[in-house]
Parts: sequence; C-alpha cells; structure tokens
Amino acid sequence: MKLPQKLGLDVVVDRHTGNLVTLEVNGVFSGYQGLKALGRDLMPDIINIIGTCFENQRILVNPCIHEFYGEAITSGDLKDLKKYYNIDVVYSPLTPKPLPQYLLETVLGSFDRFDGIIGFGEYLTKSNCQSRMINSPAVELLTQNKFLQYHLLKNIPPLNMPETVLIDGFVHLPVTAALVEKYGKLVHKPLDGSQGNGIRIFTNKNFQHYKEFIEEYLESSQEEHKYISYLQTIKSIQLLVEQQMEDKLKSIILSITSLDGKGEENVNRSFHPDAELGQEMEKSYIVLTERHEERESEIDDFLRQRLKNNAVLLQKCVETLPVIAEDTAQPHYACARLIWFGDYLGGYWKLSAKPIDADDERNAIVNYSTAKKAQRFTTEENNIFRRYAKEIVPQILETVEPFETNEKMYKTILFNEFKNSLLRNPKLF
Repeated sequence: MKLPQKLGLDVVVDRHTGNLVTLEVNGVFSGYQGLKALGRDLMPDIINIIGTCFENQRILVNPCIHEFYGEAITSGDLKDLKKYYNIDVVYSPLTPKPLPQYLLETVLGSFDRFDGIIGFGEYLTKSNCQSRMINSPAVELLTQNKFLQYHLLKNIPPLNMPETVLIDGFVHLPVTAALVEKYGKLVHKPLDGSQGNGIRIFTNKNFQHYKEFIEEYLESSQEEHKYISYLQTIKSIQLLVEQQMEDKLKSIILSITSLDGKGEENVNRSFHPDAELGQEMEKSYIVLTERHEERESEIDDFLRQRLKNNAVLLQKCVETLPVIAEDTAQPHYACARLIWFGDYLGGYWKLSAKPIDADDERNAIVNYSTAKKAQRFTTEENNIFRRYAKEIVPQILETVEPFETNEKMYKTILFNEFKNSLLRNPKLF
C-alpha cells in the first residue's frame, strides 16, 4: 500500500481496565468537524500530504470528499494544490452507487492518465487502479462494513475490539436475549450505519419491551412465518442431500465389495482417479453434488437478500471512562476520534450532549454530528493517542493488504457468516 490511507478511529477508555478500545474504523469520508470547531483545521495538513504525493501530476477526485466539497472548492488550501504543487485536479461526475471503471472512462477518458484517484474506494468496481487510490477499495470496504472489521481485526491485541455478532434482526431474537443477559448491556446497530443512526442500547430493563414488540410482529407477519418455514426447509434439504450422498456411496461401496470378495482393496482402488471401479461412484457423486449445488445457489440468492435487508450487529457494550466537560463541569460519555492520513494528525473528544446521569437512553450514543459537543485532548491524552494510533494503524493496513487484489473475498466472509449463523441456530429447527 504505497499511498497514505485516511482513517478515522473511534476509541474509548474501558473504565474497568483502563485499556483503550477501538469501537470502529472509519474511512476516507471520516469527518473532523469537531476538531475544526475547536479551532484546529486539518485541511492544510491533508492538502500538504496530497500535494507531496502527487506533485506535478494529475488526480481524479470524488466531489463528495470533505477536502474537495462545498466551500473547500474556493478555499485557499485547495488552490494551493495548483499554486505550490502544480497538481491538475479533475472532478468526476457524482457517483451515487458503485460503477465499473469502463463506464466512468466513457465520460472521463482512460484512467491511465490519472496518477492518483481519491474517494472512489467504495464506488469503483472492476478496476485495476488500486495502487493509485486513496483509499484503496480493500481499505474502504473494510471501513464500510462493521462486521468485517471485527472479523478481520479482532485478533489485533491492542485494538481490544468488543465481541460482535452478526444476526438476522428478527429470527435471532433468542440470541439477542442471551447476550443481553450475559453482558447486562448490549449495542444493537446496523451493519453499515453512520453518525449513530439506527443504534440502540439494550439493557435487561428495556429489552423486554423490544422483545415483546418483535414477538408480536413475528406472530402476525405472514412473511416472517414463510421465512422461518423456508429456513427449516433449507436445513431439512441439506440433511436429506447429505444422507442421500452417504447412502449412495455406501451402496456403491457394498456393490464393489461383493464383486470378488476383496472389499477393502476395491474400495481403496475406487478412490484412485484411474481406478475402473471408481467410475460409477464418481459419476453418482457428481450428479448428487450438482443437484445439491443447484439448490444451494437458489438458497444463497434468497439469503443474500435477507442479509441486505435484515442483518444487524450485536456488540458488547463497553463501560467507558467519562470525561469532565469544560462547560458543565460534569462527567459526560466520551469517545475519542483520531484522524490518520499517512500519520497521526490529531483528534478530539466527542462528548454526549448531557451528563451521564441524564435520564435519556440515547445520551450514551456519542456522535458529534448529533450532539455537537467536542473537547480538546490534554497534551498527555494527545501523546497517548498518538502512540496508540502509530501502533495499531500499520497493523490494520497490514491485515487488509491480502484483500487488495480480491475485495470479493470480503463479501464471501460476510455471507458465509450470516448463512452459518442461521443454519446453526437450534431455536429454528
């Protein structure tokens, strides 16, 4: 990964252990408005990094990127790219959904003429430009999908990522109930949400109301009855196919065994690719496998749609160390936003709108875009977070690197986990 990657890390302090805990890793669209509200504008730093990377070259940018959007277009900082670095900035048309490279090239010409491509990691598909992108597709897709983050990054010790489970929001209600009971407090959030939208915090106290609501919905919804029935059918078919294959193989082995009384010798020969006795077994196995794969494909198409519409994440709620707000002199819920672009650029505390003793369940969901409450790090805090970022970000990028040439592997991981979570759920069968 030659080019700098832009990340926004959401980090809290576990009040029981004092450990830093990374809750989320955000990508190229990561905001730092809270820092700007505190009088620190990162724009000059970011423009300088881009300028150093692409001096005397041409770059293609997504016009939705913070650094190239709205008032930034007329700012002196952006003009500095041309004035001091002689960079030719080309804006793409708005791309509201992922598009193949060849389609954008019909408008913009060959991408070979661009030395850098900024803001297309999420939007550009079937591309050979990964090495010229900020952020790369592998990095950006990881930041977009919170379950993939946990799945791939959970084994990086310093991240201390809280346990996260991917479920179907309706049929996995018993799983949710069990985790609420286990942890006492649970975060329920969408797979690819942002700015705190769609997040709930369940406790033993409030979960019962939610449980009753969902159970009432499940009881009255014909669609959900059909879905659960279909899942049960899927499981039955899988078991049936597996049994058929096993029975067929046993039958063939028995027939081979009875040919000349040399059962064990014949069975061993039958698995040899050149063995004459193995041909019948091989043909039967192929027929059964093809039937199974055809049915699996139909099942998978159905479950992919369900994954898109109903998948949610359950995450252990970390009891965080509060921060005393300067304006209220009261403890507030706090989450640190750390900004990285090739190096640690700085950060700030995002604080809850109200003190922690406020009677408001959503107060604990800390997000600057809704609370508009930011606070500077102390010098000591900033040094701690700088060291932390320098330790963990290289490990994150190293973990992502194998996916740079095959981001489709991400989708396979996600789908398989969702499918397995359904088919291994004993409450459904």
